[in-house]
Amino acid sequence: MPRTSIDNESIFSSSAHVSAFNPDETKDDIYSPLGPNSIYELTIGSDLARIRRNRPPKSSVTINGGVNTVYNLSTPSTRDIPQIQLSKLKSKVTDADLYEKYVKNAEREYKQFESSYKLLTEDTLQKFQQQQQQQQRISASSSVEDIQIIDSISDIPKVFLDSNFRLDDPRIFKQVIEDTSILGESSLVNNTDLQDKLSNYLDIVEMNLIQEIGKSSDSFFNAIGDIEKIQIQSKSCVDIFNNITKELEELEQAQSKRGLKIMHKLIEKKNVETFESTLIQIQYITSFFNLSNKSFTDGNYAKCLNEIVVVEKLLHGVRYQDVTDPDLKNLYPDLPNLVELTQLPAFIHLRNDLQSLKHECSKGYTDDFVELLTTDLRDHYRNVATKDTLNRLYVNKDKTKKYASRPVIASYLNIEEEKKSKLKEYVRDLEKAGNLSEAYSTYQHRFITEIKDIIKQNLPSSQSQEMSRTSSRASPAPPDTGKPNALSTNIKTLTPREFENMFSKTCAELSECLRRLTAHQKLLLDVALTSISSTNDIDIMSLDITTAIHKAIELTQIRLMKVISVRSEQTADLPVQFYLRLYSITSSYLQECEMINPGFAFGGAGNALGEWFSNHLTYFVHRFHINSIREMSTECTKEIWREVVDPKELAAAQLAIDELIGYATGESGDKLNEYFDFYEDNEKEPQEQLVDETVRKLSISTDVFLVPSLALKNVYHIRDYIVIAKAFPSFASTITNNLLNYFKVLNSKTSQAVLNAGATRTAGLKHITTKHLALCIQFVEFNIGLLEATKNFFPQDTHQENPEEITYSRILSNYKDHETELFSKVVTMMHDRTVMRCAGLPKINWSEPIKHPQQCHSYMEDLVKDTITVAKVLTKYLPELKSSLILSQIFDNYKRLFVESYCTQLPPFKDINEKQNVLKDIDYFRVKLFDVGGYGNSGQVIWENVNSMTTEEEAKMEEIMRHNIQDEQKQKSPPLRPEAPARRFSFDRLVSSARSSFDR
Repeated sequence: MPRTSIDNESIFSSSAHVSAFNPDETKDDIYSPLGPNSIYELTIGSDLARIRRNRPPKSSVTINGGVNTVYNLSTPSTRDIPQIQLSKLKSKVTDADLYEKYVKNAEREYKQFESSYKLLTEDTLQKFQQQQQQQQRISASSSVEDIQIIDSISDIPKVFLDSNFRLDDPRIFKQVIEDTSILGESSLVNNTDLQDKLSNYLDIVEMNLIQEIGKSSDSFFNAIGDIEKIQIQSKSCVDIFNNITKELEELEQAQSKRGLKIMHKLIEKKNVETFESTLIQIQYITSFFNLSNKSFTDGNYAKCLNEIVVVEKLLHGVRYQDVTDPDLKNLYPDLPNLVELTQLPAFIHLRNDLQSLKHECSKGYTDDFVELLTTDLRDHYRNVATKDTLNRLYVNKDKTKKYASRPVIASYLNIEEEKKSKLKEYVRDLEKAGNLSEAYSTYQHRFITEIKDIIKQNLPSSQSQEMSRTSSRASPAPPDTGKPNALSTNIKTLTPREFENMFSKTCAELSECLRRLTAHQKLLLDVALTSISSTNDIDIMSLDITTAIHKAIELTQIRLMKVISVRSEQTADLPVQFYLRLYSITSSYLQECEMINPGFAFGGAGNALGEWFSNHLTYFVHRFHINSIREMSTECTKEIWREVVDPKELAAAQLAIDELIGYATGESGDKLNEYFDFYEDNEKEPQEQLVDETVRKLSISTDVFLVPSLALKNVYHIRDYIVIAKAFPSFASTITNNLLNYFKVLNSKTSQAVLNAGATRTAGLKHITTKHLALCIQFVEFNIGLLEATKNFFPQDTHQENPEEITYSRILSNYKDHETELFSKVVTMMHDRTVMRCAGLPKINWSEPIKHPQQCHSYMEDLVKDTITVAKVLTKYLPELKSSLILSQIFDNYKRLFVESYCTQLPPFKDINEKQNVLKDIDYFRVKLFDVGGYGNSGQVIWENVNSMTTEEEAKMEEIMRHNIQDEQKQKSPPLRPEAPARRFSFDRLVSSARSSFDR
């Protein structure tokens, strides 16, 4: 019968059906008890998410893809859904009653169901198909007229046949219900047309399934027939097999038992022969054991060892054909049927004695084996010159390949054939003795001890301790508890060159020793592979000494790190050249260690020396800066401000200047490598640098400078700063900041020494002269030139500068300000002297004539002499432009002070003689200083102002002449208007005239 309602199934079974077609939905953590697409299922996820966020649940929800919105949602209460009231039981139901009522009849009902089940046969399928077709015709005739008859799967809507059919999808669900509204007032449940369509779809599917099953039923029942035939054939095979088994039993009784008796007889014969052979084997064992004891007593250890090995092989039942050693094969008996006798109780004591005898024999071979290798190792590293090893280390490290064409000594690879043959002999004997692995292990311990001795023997020894050891033996001395301290003291007291020689020699010997060990490692493995027989079960990898070599490398780095740590302070105070050479030697040795054992990543204790240097670099940079500041301050306090004239010192400083400028501009990369170069070249003869005896100044680009000895020291410091920054780029920022700080302190110390006259207290100068000031100006300009030449070395200044931050531009500005202050100091010094001389002008008797041979008064003579001296000093030390600028300011002061002094401080001239005496001084000033730079028109201005002054005698004569003129005019023609006031030649007028002339 076709289904007439879509509610024929329970909501829970429908939910399960949908889940079967949507397996992905089974992964959800929350299931709706009301089935898919219920309001509960649509809202519970949102409500739970809001609860987790401590937010109230939503009061509305949007459904049908945003078409409809339901408001005023709230959790249903008991008023909306009343509780189900269950009726109370009148009496308690016992378990027995439940069993009688529900469980007891379950078995009978199941058997009844199983008996009613019929097997699926071809007849039943055909009947079932006919029944379905009849039902289909009845359903089609009784259906409603307006419903279209559907009898093919192709007529079913495609939405049901889609592989991604999901009923929980709102769009698919709307297509299934044909856009029917699901609200309560639409009565979806009463839509019989939709229900009939869905029922008809299901009937079509069932009918098509039955038809498909009916089509394939023929092949299915044919297969069942074939199975019955196979069962009949298998039964026939079983009968044949049973017949064959009976025939075999008859043959066993007739023939096999007789053959078995014959075989037992043969086995008994073989056992007797084996027993006889075993007795002979035991006899040989005892005989060879006695012979080995006799050989050991006679001192013939090689024969004794061969006999011991023969006894061991006889005990293990080794056949004659399996013996490969020719010496053993000559002794070994060719016995048949050898058996293993190691577990025979009678041989327990013999085996123990045999092991003791074997151990005594192998002990001598082990000592000879170890001594041969140790002697070869010691002879090699002692005979190779330290210079050759260091050259090899540098060539391997040098990336510039400067010495790539030079021969490199690699004698560590050469081992004499005599030693190789003797080593093979020892290895064969040790293999026979079974002590080969122990011998290799003993050698590993021995060469580690040898490496310790290399480091120890190169350490400095105290002569005082040696003298105390050779002193009188009558008085016993207490144990030397201060030996470590004495050793540390000896290491600390070494000079930088002595410590470098000691350290480089130790590294060279360790390198040669480790290289020779690599040759031993390859040789020992090769000898082991060629000498050990294939029947021996020795693990070849246990004979590899690579691990021990790595431990030796770790040991050397730890020991060297401890040695160099003792001189941590002294090393931090090393000159840059020594420190970089020591760093280069150390890094070359570390690279050598990595090349010796490249398969191991060095870390921890294995890289102790490298880590020590990495950490010490920071301390070295700090100490270098502190020491440089201290040395510069000391030199500045001792500086007597006298220019350097020694050509050798200037030439060396000029090379340093060119070098540091090259480093700063990046043009001296090859020169920097020389600091790391410790290659000793015999072919290159040391060339003495030719010194230009005419060098008197230092040059930076096109500028030349006369400098004090302080500048030479500073040049070397600045070069070392830049060298360290280029050698270790990771410290470049720190070093540039230190260098700017160095320039800052240098400027401050220079200012204190010269401007503040600190040199008069620290350097023994009586007073600061113009020469000192001029040389200091030149020194400041020299530093400015260095700063400008090395500008690329310093980082560019940022626009937002910290007021307390030291920057390049701020340091350069400070130096320029310092230069300006020095200029002012020179001008002020001459101004003060002029003021003193001008103060004494009123005390001079100007009416007294100048005595011969004097050309002027003493004040003017001293002034001219000082001015000429200052001009010569400034011209010597400063460029012409700057010296002229300073002199022009000095002459301007002369004009102002002398005009003011002559015209205001002196009383009016009595007569022309006084005036002429002053003009003679001015003429002397003009004649002597006319050619001095910056002179200008100073003498002319002074002369004109003084010359324009009138004497008292001239004033009186002018007054008389004026009155005479007036009288003559009155007599000739009477005046029509009042006469103008007479012109006054007063002292005030002369001063104003002088000032106006000075202004002009």
